[in-house]
Amino acid sequence: MGPVQLIRRENCGLCVLAQDILAQIPELQVIERYLEDDPELVDQYGWRIPVVRIADLNRELDWPFDLIKLQAFLYTP
Repeated sequence: MGPVQLIRRENCGLCVLAQDILAQIPELQVIERYLEDDPELVDQYGWRIPVVRIADLNRELDWPFDLIKLQAFLYTP
């Protein structure tokens, strides 16, 4: 699997929680994308953050999630 994207906002407590959950999978490469940096992301996600996205597969996991849900999302086809 290629890298996953964490779609997030600056100063977002839920985004920090999502980041902490992602960090529990050390082999996972995470690219953080900030809504503040890209108006298209704002249009697409708005307040629907944090979101974990596998760009290669066009799959997304919306908050809320825990480690078990994240692992199921990542490793279940």
